[in-house]
Amino acid sequence: MYLVFFCVLLFFNCKKTKEGNTALVLIETNNREYISFESTSALEDLSIVLENQPDIPILGDWSIEGDTITFIPILPFTVGQTYSIKNRGEAVYVFKIEPEDIHTTELIAMYPTTDSVPENLLKMYLVFSKPMQELGNSLDYITIYDNTSNKEVTVFLELQSELWNKDHNTLTLWLDPGRVKTDLIPNKELGLPIQKGHNYTITINSNWKDARGQPIDSAYTKTLSVGSRDNEKPNTANWLIKSPKKDTKELLNIDFNEAMDYFVAMEGFTILDSDKNNIVGTFSLANKEHELHFYPNQTWKSGTYTISVENRLEDLAGNNLNHLFDTDLKANDSIVQNINNTYMSFIIQ
Repeated sequence: MYLVFFCVLLFFNCKKTKEGNTALVLIETNNREYISFESTSALEDLSIVLENQPDIPILGDWSIEGDTITFIPILPFTVGQTYSIKNRGEAVYVFKIEPEDIHTTELIAMYPTTDSVPENLLKMYLVFSKPMQELGNSLDYITIYDNTSNKEVTVFLELQSELWNKDHNTLTLWLDPGRVKTDLIPNKELGLPIQKGHNYTITINSNWKDARGQPIDSAYTKTLSVGSRDNEKPNTANWLIKSPKKDTKELLNIDFNEAMDYFVAMEGFTILDSDKNNIVGTFSLANKEHELHFYPNQTWKSGTYTISVENRLEDLAGNNLNHLFDTDLKANDSIVQNINNTYMSFIIQ
């Protein structure tokens, strides 16, 4: 059986087998990697194993389209390890991944992107270009220095189970809610995690390793200037809507007049046409999360449109459309709405 491998992006260092000197490649897309090759073999006859563990198949998803077979490993291939592709138990190709064969993992975003935050900032997010290691404590690679007091400080809440997304490339970091909420014991004893009028530098250590065990490409820093406490809920009455023109695919722009939580905002909006049908398109945040942009797949027509906003939409202090983060939900005098959605409209003539 002859296997002819596609040469698409990144080359492995390959060993010669009785099948010849065909070049093998590692393809990376959407933070996932896979190998793809042409073969008439049945999927059940194929397996990939480590050279030193020939009887234990690597876990992953096999698929076939025509004569093209694709294998996506559940965990990334390990740098320095040698793998064999087997057909009915017989090795037909051997490959080894070297460090130069792969792209270095980068920290591609730190949210919020603004450098000016309220003193009751609740969360931050780190987004990496590839999955990160699952062992160890992420906070060991994050340093926060109070430039105003000239000392290193503890800001983020240490959790036993860290808040990674499914792909393990996005980490949610909470500033200790017990210190953010007034009148709680941690707040009274330790104060707020960050202080009004102070300036902080957050440093991400370059020794932080990705899922392959390779360090990220470089160290990263972000500066935070801390302002007053945000004790107001987001108010849709303060939002500015810039309507697009009919018969175009112009963006719909919503200006919040403040920064919003990036990931909640990206999931919290739906645009409906005059018949209440969902309009398909792409959302993005701009101007340091102060604005939402919506690009429709089809041209706008004349009519009245509805913007449906999930009321869990949060600002940087965790205040949503229903209530303040610092609201005592059990207090008798607290008036807390539990509405799921808020609706706004705009007209295209």
